Amino acid sequence: MALAAWCAGAAEAEFRAWHFLKPVDTARVSREDLAAVKLDPEVYLHSRADLADIRLRQGDGPELPFVLEKQQRQRTRFTDEVIPTEVAGLKELEGNRIEITVRVTRQTLSATAIPLPVSAIRVETPLRDYEKQVAVFGSRDGVHWAPVVQGQTIFDYSRYMDVRGNRVEMPDTDLPMYRVVLDNVTDLQSSVFVELTRQVRGGEPVSDEARGVISRRDFRIDRLVFLGRRTSEGEVTDIEADYPVSGFKVQANAAKKWTEVAVTTAREPLCGFTLATTSRNFSRAVRVQALRPTDGVVETWADVGAGTIEVLAFRSVNRSELTVRFPETRAREYRLLIQDGDSPPLDLTGVTGLGNVYRVLFLASPGTACGLYFGNDRAQAPVYDAAQVLGRLQRQSGIDPVELAAGPMQENPGYGRITGLSGLLENRLTLGVAMALVLGVLAWAILRAVKRIETMDDTGATPPDQPS
Repeated sequence: MALAAWCAGAAEAEFRAWHFLKPVDTARVSREDLAAVKLDPEVYLHSRADLADIRLRQGDGPELPFVLEKQQRQRTRFTDEVIPTEVAGLKELEGNRIEITVRVTRQTLSATAIPLPVSAIRVETPLRDYEKQVAVFGSRDGVHWAPVVQGQTIFDYSRYMDVRGNRVEMPDTDLPMYRVVLDNVTDLQSSVFVELTRQVRGGEPVSDEARGVISRRDFRIDRLVFLGRRTSEGEVTDIEADYPVSGFKVQANAAKKWTEVAVTTAREPLCGFTLATTSRNFSRAVRVQALRPTDGVVETWADVGAGTIEVLAFRSVNRSELTVRFPETRAREYRLLIQDGDSPPLDLTGVTGLGNVYRVLFLASPGTACGLYFGNDRAQAPVYDAAQVLGRLQRQSGIDPVELAAGPMQENPGYGRITGLSGLLENRLTLGVAMALVLGVLAWAILRAVKRIETMDDTGATPPDQPS
């Protein structure tokens, strides 16, 4: 009984330096099993930058070994592969259209190649500044044709912006023959040159006439490239999640021609920000900076990443890229500097963080309460053999761990409590009193010795409490 009490006291003393805890609900554990608890914004906000102060405790008992794991997954890689074809025919249709018949010649593939269905067609042309509607039909016998895709648009808007899309996406289709129909193959374009005519009578100009020059242009196609999509296992990538920000503030700086977006977070492991805006048709460079300490006291802004945000909404084009990425960073304050130039500032309506997901992986037993502890600036990263054991168990079992939820954050009731001799020695007040007592006793002893020496010098006799 005394031993149990001593063990409980030792465990309590071990966790008195951790400020916060979250109870872990183990109701889903019906047998001894691998379990995982995801770290949430409250844990990130109050933990060390390196997460070295994360601990797992079994109820009011000892520390539980665990593995701090960044969640990852095997990514599927898609690779376009050219499917051999030949043009079987081309004819003009009514309504300024052309029809191109294409036959798939799979016999040109090697014997070991696996035939791929057609998933896209790339229209290669030397022309610029165009917009065409494309329809694709398929057939097995060359007699009966069925639509595969209709109303697809290929375009080139180089006149306005470096935007081009010459690819016709289609569902995977395994047919031997296709017909590609393009609309508006001949268009009329205004020339940049103007024809000027001046009438002169008696050496004096009577009238001037300006005529625009209209040129006819046929849509020249170099070739149609049929593509198949081959899948393979790619590299292992991090699983990312959206993290709501604590707040953001937008301020335009006309003098520096940029917009500053100040963002406050809970110090999650972020690797990007996604902006929300009602603005359209823009493309702007963005710098991302984080507020970091330089000498332990003074904090300065440091660049962590850069990118480009853009929204294109023109005719049939709708393209949006509003995420700026950077290497994983944990900071409380960020700022995004959007380079406006001479353009008006963007109408920004929201900011969302994008970051990695960390979780604690451990062996859980049914009916056993657990607590997740954090908030200790002096803690060192623990060293367990659980990293190898738990990782091997997960790989060999081939099952996902049971996902457990962490409850609301609360203060550790044992935080700062003085227990045992080590607690007394680590408490600053107790240590200060002890040092004062030691110094007082030492001063008294020195003073007493000095008085004895003075007495001996005055009388030449040996003090009575010392041997002669």
